[in-house]
Amino acid sequence: MNISRPAMFLARLQIVFLLLWLFAVGPARACQICIPFPTESLADHLLKSSAVVLARENPDAPFTLQTTKVLGGDSSPPSLELFLDSQGRRILANDEEKSIICVYQPAQDPPAWRRVGLDHGALRPLVEEILRQRSHWENQPDARPRFFAPYLRHPDPQIATLAHLEVGRAPYSQIRDLAGAIPTTEIRKYLANIRYAEWHALYILFLAQSQDSEDKRRIVEAVESNAKFSLTLQTAAWATAFIETERSAGLDRLDELYFSNPQRTRQEMDAIHAACSVQGTNSPKGLQDRILESYRLALTHHADLAPRIVADLTKWKRADLADSIVSLLQTPSVAFTPEENLQLRAYVRGNTPDPAHHDPDHPSPRRSYLWLAVGLLLLPYLFRGIRSTPS
Repeated sequence: MNISRPAMFLARLQIVFLLLWLFAVGPARACQICIPFPTESLADHLLKSSAVVLARENPDAPFTLQTTKVLGGDSSPPSLELFLDSQGRRILANDEEKSIICVYQPAQDPPAWRRVGLDHGALRPLVEEILRQRSHWENQPDARPRFFAPYLRHPDPQIATLAHLEVGRAPYSQIRDLAGAIPTTEIRKYLANIRYAEWHALYILFLAQSQDSEDKRRIVEAVESNAKFSLTLQTAAWATAFIETERSAGLDRLDELYFSNPQRTRQEMDAIHAACSVQGTNSPKGLQDRILESYRLALTHHADLAPRIVADLTKWKRADLADSIVSLLQTPSVAFTPEENLQLRAYVRGNTPDPAHHDPDHPSPRRSYLWLAVGLLLLPYLFRGIRSTPS
């Protein structure tokens, strides 16, 4: 295959510039990944569907469903193809007012119908209202948790579960404001009932808004007990509530119990860090400054927390701990994965007046000049053979 000389010149030129770029700019800045809440709610399924229908058993095809009413989306949705199990069949047969709510999700691979709830009068109006709120929530995401907060105490378990999921994954600043949706007397009962263990973390955060001295004492006792017995169940929630009620004094105690204690397990430290991260993101700068002091202590005794701490520092745009991260990177006994190492170095480069002094991977001006000289030396090679072109 014959390649024209101009084309070969361009190819060589691209190679040279690629080499210069790779050696001059250094590694790319690592991006931070936000992990979403792992559970989808009924509202999620409704809002990402192209059709929402009520369905009952098809009399002409037992154990299958047929659409009885379209609640939203496509007025002529695809044919409903869902199996009706024996239990569902009995429920529908015993009450003609009940229907199964189904959604069609075109983004699913392959596109398919899905059952999302059983309506017996209360769920259908809520589903219709959720569909009406779609555009409003897209423009004002904060309105969504507020909409569901009044349903936290709903007698229908489907609706109460939906509300707990929606409120539970709201930003902590909103959870603070929504704490009044459940009276404190009921929160205490829920926390004492193991049936509600799945939602205890949310109730603990609500409890932190109580002004009752007994509730504050309970939070302190829970933190002390978890630390004494090295427990991790709800430790993050109790620690978050502890910082909420005790502020700097609470962080002083967490320093004593956890951050200054190298014997704490990774699971314990992850929980305490989660509490500090939530509070640092949703509290005034004064408390965030105090949390950075705890983070500095943590880097001394729990270096494996460094990537998570740096993620917070990057999000908060705080350069305060760059010197501590540099020390960790220069400590041979502390090892990080390649990805973590890249993340830490990116933080240092972005928050140090003279990155080349601290980061061996950062290109110095001398190194850049060296590669510029190499590029100039390669220029004769690029132009070789194209001095003249036969006519």
